[in-house]
Amino acid sequence: MLKNKLITVISVAFLLIILFIIFDRLKTSSELSVEEFVEVYVQLSVASEMYDADPAKLEQEREKILEEFGVTQEEIDHFVKEYNQNPEKWAKVWEKIVRRLEEEKANPP
Repeated sequence: MLKNKLITVISVAFLLIILFIIFDRLKTSSELSVEEFVEVYVQLSVASEMYDADPAKLEQEREKILEEFGVTQEEIDHFVKEYNQNPEKWAKVWEKIVRRLEEEKANPP
């Protein structure tokens, strides 16, 4: 009887640990990396310059870019919210954005 309870407790604990690991990996994988954010931001900035006079076309392009990168507006907003809490990290992200924008200007499509 005690042996059965022990096996049940160990099985439940093992299952909970596995579920926690799976949940943690799913949570992490849905978060934007700095590189993804930088690239999406750069592409959105370029599109904004190109279609500044045509809001409908700009919105189409924005949706296309987000779809191309497999990113949602919510993920972008979450990234910004997280990095706003850490100015040092945010400054490094902006340095990368500026560098990529300079590359885009130097090598237009």
